[in-house]
Amino acid sequence: MGDDNYKGQQIDLNTKSFVIINKKKRVNYKISWQKSRRDNTAFSIDALKGGGQAAADTSCSNEDVEDIIDGLVNAKNEKEVKEFVTKANQILPTLADGLCKTDLLKEISYTRAPLDFPYGGRLSYNEVITLTVERLGLDEKLIDTRTYIFETPQRDRWLIHYGLTYAPNAISRFSKYYALADTNATNKYTIKKENKNGPKPWDNISATINFTYPFHGDSRDFDGGFTGGFGLSAGLEVSGHAGLSMIVGQNIILSSGIVMIQKHKLNGEYKEGDIVKTNLNFDALHTKVWVPELFFTIGYRFPSNFVAAKKANSEAKKTE
Repeated sequence: MGDDNYKGQQIDLNTKSFVIINKKKRVNYKISWQKSRRDNTAFSIDALKGGGQAAADTSCSNEDVEDIIDGLVNAKNEKEVKEFVTKANQILPTLADGLCKTDLLKEISYTRAPLDFPYGGRLSYNEVITLTVERLGLDEKLIDTRTYIFETPQRDRWLIHYGLTYAPNAISRFSKYYALADTNATNKYTIKKENKNGPKPWDNISATINFTYPFHGDSRDFDGGFTGGFGLSAGLEVSGHAGLSMIVGQNIILSSGIVMIQKHKLNGEYKEGDIVKTNLNFDALHTKVWVPELFFTIGYRFPSNFVAAKKANSEAKKTE
């Protein structure tokens, strides 16, 4: 209160409470809440009584403190309350008299009122919360109504994350081959199958970009979703995958399903045991084919804006 240009702010998903500041005496405040996503029901709580208290009975003899306390008690509006609170905060560090400090802090406390936040648990992304404050006179007649809008961070339903995908040789298995030179003859090579010590497990790992659509639109510690994405292995084998995911918190996503992946298969011109006159390299012996395979992915979603999130969390602790 006290700032005519203030209309609201972005709040953190973990927001639990609000505080009205610069509250004026001899004015009652009645509030109601509204959240656009889950329901449109206005929540009301008891009026925040402005008081109508008499001027503070202070034993402080400091004229500046007395003037500020008198100003707070008899302020014409919230804007004046804000001005006197600012003056009080400026003079507090200079006060040596403990009684003056106590009196001033007590009067400042009357200008603040905590609000019970009616929405339990964690908020969701893309929510708009409306706080309506009715200013009532001591006769309970309406003076005016002020509306404040609070928005949670915006986020698309689709989550983009990066990760590593492992596609074992479980469904489509292909051996790899090489040309073995005949030590007893010139320009004579036999096509042989590589032994099992050739391919390594990391040959089946791809760097991937993934797109996950959560089952629920709100924010949860655990959720599921549909995932699709693309990958590229160290051997430049391209893949495209789709399946189901488990979303842990806001950043970790575990996925599994079916991937269409490129694998190296013996070129159709050759078969194991063929004799050739040329020392064929790997690319000459093999061709890439698209085959189905299982996949397992662990992905990480990077926060979009650390600075904005920290600032929103700080500002959410107070409401004007």
